[in-house]
Amino acid sequence: GAEPWAQVTAGLGNFDQFVVGASLGGPLGAGWAGSLAAQVTNKDGQYYNVALQDDVGRERNTAVRGKLRWTGVENLDVTLS
Repeated sequence: GAEPWAQVTAGLGNFDQFVVGASLGGPLGAGWAGSLAAQVTNKDGQYYNVALQDDVGRERNTAVRGKLRWTGVENLDVTLS
């Protein structure tokens, strides 16, 4: 993109769920642009397994993604993701 940008999101849910995400990106110069995004999700289990003495359905996720885009030549647009 031609302009730098940044975004942050957050959410809460039942079973102590929370989701936090952030992303940013913009031009890097010489036909290059880039972006980076990350998200963390955490949620306790919806049920309790008495045999295992533990929650069932627990979620613990972390994700990160980067992208590079090059448009340094006319009629060519390359994205690495």
